[in-house]
Amino acid sequence: MKVSKNEVYFAFFIGFILIAMSMYNIVLGLNRDSKAKEIYASEIKKLKEKYNLIIDKDKYTVKYKGQSCGGCIAKGYDFYIMKKKEKEKYKSKYFSKEKEEKSNTYMITPSNDYILVHSWSEVNSVFENKEHLLEEPGSGFLLEMIETFGFKPYIFNEFLYDKTKGNDFQEIEKIFDNYKEGKIYYYSQYPVWDCGTVKNNVRQGSMLFVEDEECGISDEKDKKGRYSLRKLKEYGNRFSQYFSKKRDFETIDWYEFKKFNNLHPVIIFEVYNAEKKELEKMRDEIKKYYNDKELTVVLVGYPEKNFRSGKDKEKELVAVW
Repeated sequence: MKVSKNEVYFAFFIGFILIAMSMYNIVLGLNRDSKAKEIYASEIKKLKEKYNLIIDKDKYTVKYKGQSCGGCIAKGYDFYIMKKKEKEKYKSKYFSKEKEEKSNTYMITPSNDYILVHSWSEVNSVFENKEHLLEEPGSGFLLEMIETFGFKPYIFNEFLYDKTKGNDFQEIEKIFDNYKEGKIYYYSQYPVWDCGTVKNNVRQGSMLFVEDEECGISDEKDKKGRYSLRKLKEYGNRFSQYFSKKRDFETIDWYEFKKFNNLHPVIIFEVYNAEKKELEKMRDEIKKYYNDKELTVVLVGYPEKNFRSGKDKEKELVAVW
């Protein structure tokens, strides 16, 4: 079969394009790895300069994740994943991403074991701590660092099991294990920090939650987003005061941090196929095994028929605590 010159030229052209694209991706990857380290170092430096917080950067890794939505109209921004080199292990299967094969109940958490790192100077304030609990640059990074790598692991692995503080999560696990109608999941989503009533937080499940009804009471002169500006300043000042002296992130006393900042974690479990009566029964059983003055456990669910038909989002959430 005779091959024409045009076909040969075309094949060479395609080959050249593929090689060029491969080289471009290699160079781009190296540039992004370099940029990741640069941004990471910059954010760690800001935490030290603005919040007196010392981070052992050798305990974490940072890799390129992807771009935010940009499209044809707006420029996207690069994001980088920051993870602990030694992955956090939780005592309970209900705080683990791994399926427990021998049980009919298990939990897959949407709460990540990493945070996204990006250059605040590039993305401006749109990705910054939206509530402006803290006004200093990098405050969003600070709050995510605290929640993901410090406070949440303490709550899940220590506080919930601390009988001296009125908690015994092992007993709660037994109650969850006895639920035979479906799976039980731990559930959480942003915002990282929140303030107000538990009723208004049952869809978020904030670790850094302040139970204060006045946070949501504001007039036009005392309002920032959905929060009272006066209360934001009050709790923002507490955070700033806590970090007014040098602190090593790895040695922070997280219970002291909790009390100082008036934090009351909201921990949500979604109980599949549970009606309200079942949720209330389970709530009454578990309530004696945790200190509700220090945290709140919320049980949420949808009826089986609505969940299986994919119409659960159309039905109002059933939540008890």
